[in-house]
Amino acid sequence: IEGIFIIVVVSMLSVSRAGSECVVASNPANIVLELRSCRSLPCKGSNLPFEIIVRNAGAEPFSRNIALNVSIDEYGAGKEIYTIDRFVDIPPGGADSLTCSFDVSFDCDSLLLEVGVDDDSNSYGGGNAAELFLYTSPGKLLVNEIMYRPESGFGEWLELFNNSGFPVNLEGWYMADATGRERLIADDRLVIAPYDYLILCQDIESFHLQYPQCSSPAAVPTGGWPRLNDSPSSINGGAYADVVEIFDHFGRLVESIRYSDLLSSKRGVSIERVSSELCSTGRIAIWQMSGSNGGATPGEANSITTSNLPSAGSVIIAPDRFDPKYGGTSITVSILHAETGCCVRIFDMNGMEVRKIIGISGSDRIFSCFWDGRSSSGTVVSTGVYICLVEFVGGGGVVCRRVKRPVIVFRR
Repeated sequence: IEGIFIIVVVSMLSVSRAGSECVVASNPANIVLELRSCRSLPCKGSNLPFEIIVRNAGAEPFSRNIALNVSIDEYGAGKEIYTIDRFVDIPPGGADSLTCSFDVSFDCDSLLLEVGVDDDSNSYGGGNAAELFLYTSPGKLLVNEIMYRPESGFGEWLELFNNSGFPVNLEGWYMADATGRERLIADDRLVIAPYDYLILCQDIESFHLQYPQCSSPAAVPTGGWPRLNDSPSSINGGAYADVVEIFDHFGRLVESIRYSDLLSSKRGVSIERVSSELCSTGRIAIWQMSGSNGGATPGEANSITTSNLPSAGSVIIAPDRFDPKYGGTSITVSILHAETGCCVRIFDMNGMEVRKIIGISGSDRIFSCFWDGRSSSGTVVSTGVYICLVEFVGGGGVVCRRVKRPVIVFRR
């Protein structure tokens, strides 16, 4: 498998306790190992958490010292990261867990975690070994656009983007929403060409009727449509509207996104991913309302795509001049480590606030929003120069920094 391989070698060393009436003769062959990670994708270049479960399948207690030697092998270049020593005392049928987490600067599409028992013979001990394959994000397949509140009489849909130079065959793949129910995407060959799109839709006839210009393939999932939520759900405590997960034919998580309601009462407008370079995991801020005049861009580049991500603490506005009749501008903000959020507002040259676009806080480091050239009342603003004010929020909700950028609105 091309990518990074994280090898976790577990050495079992016999231990006798002073004052004990007997020495427990633990047999490593009775140990069963499991590897777990949270149901999300590790972001490239960020923290990788995982858990090792040590189970005693034998008839005797297992009491030994466990030495965890963790190393990273990237294209054959091994490097030890750290060693953890831990004494475990596990009764028959019991289990113990070790939680590990470390920062890895990886830039690959997948990685493999392995854990095994080194029974003082420099070899893994039979069946008491485990491995865990993980895709990273952003990966080869992205959820790129979502229509969760269509116009009356039309169906929901989502757009998948093949973010790689190789075809992706979705035969045997599954999708799931926040309920966790998995639905088969295709029971036969269904291929997305390199750097191309595929539309998964609730109703293929209504989709083609609404978007006759879409030349990308479209399909209804074999297992049926999950029905996407358009408002915060009680399933997740109201933290977001819904989740979309994609699993390959081995049951491995390939893509996982969540989104909140960005449309208010609007219908027939999609939400678009602002960049294919941003990690999907837990990042609601990677979604913005489509700026297309048609309300969506199925089968083509998103209307608010950001090709260049801002450096830490900076702001990018692209384009910095626009005609509202033909689109708007994307405002992408990167916050510093000590900052907790930001607020984006538009002012005219008289200092009057025209529009508050977004005010958001959370763990995300990059936010993006879209200004369509309209005021808070919904009317198109006059031509001229406007000021985009970004206020960065620190601890306690206090504004700690401000950045101003000019934006020009014109008519062709």
